[in-house]
This record gives sequence, C-alpha cells and structure tokens, in this order.
Amino acid sequence: MTIKEKKAEKDGNKKKKEKFSLKSLSEEDLRAKELSKKISKEKAKITKILKNIGENLLKINESLIENISFMSITLDGLVETIKVKGVVEKYSNGATQKGYKKSVEIDVYNTMLKNYNASMKLLIDLLPKGEEDIDDGFMEFLNRGWTIGIKYFFKNTVL
Repeated sequence: MTIKEKKAEKDGNKKKKEKFSLKSLSEEDLRAKELSKKISKEKAKITKILKNIGENLLKINESLIENISFMSITLDGLVETIKVKGVVEKYSNGATQKGYKKSVEIDVYNTMLKNYNASMKLLIDLLPKGEEDIDDGFMEFLNRGWTIGIKYFFKNTVL
C-alpha cells in the first residue's frame, strides 16, 4: 500500500468518525456547535474589516473582537425570539396578583445592546483617523440592521 493510499484510508476513517460523532451529539451540543460557527464567521468578518489597524493591535484586542462577535450573534437570536414572543410576558405572583411585565429577553437584549455599542466604540477608536471616506464595509457592519430591527419590532409589537 502506498503512502497516498494509507493517507486516503486514514482520512476516510476520520470522516466516518465525524459522521458518527455528529449523530451522537445532543440537540444542545448541535446548537452550541452552530453558534460557535456563526461566532467564528462574525469574528473573521470583523478581523477582515480591521486588518489595517496592525497585527499587534488585532492580537491585543482579540478577546474584545470575540466578545463583540458573540454579542452580535446573540443579539440576532434575541431579536428573533422577541419578534415571536413580544416584549411583555404574563406573570402571576399567587392567586390574586397577575399582570404583564417586561420580558426577560427584552431586558437581556437592552443590556447586551448597550455593551455591544460600547465595545464597538472601542473598536472604532482603534481605526486610523482620517480614513472615514474609505468604504471598507465597517459602517455597513455597524448599521447592519439594529435600528431597522428595532423599528420593525416596535412597529409590529402590541404592548
């Protein structure tokens, strides 16, 4: 058996193991894996946009970029959940006290959005000054729909 044939056989065995392991993963594990993929894509997109700040600054701010990527993907998920469930939820504190309150999702969304915006400001401040006219996609990234999503959300939500 040649080296190429051995390698091909070894690669084939790896693929069989990967297929088996995907089947054995729970639904929660699959969601976590999908979330991880989305975060990695978002991180790559941000890193590509920030390529002109220098390798050292990128390395120093790697955890900030990771956190921003996580928040971005999580905010997307929260927007979808809030669209379905709404911004209020029923509550009951015993037999007599019932009513509506702000949903947990909207609280998490509002808090995370503030943190996201503060983190994005830190990244924006890293960009070289005087290059505002260059269209590298960063402003599109910043404006990628949070305001549109919020307007749509409140327009179509009954309080």
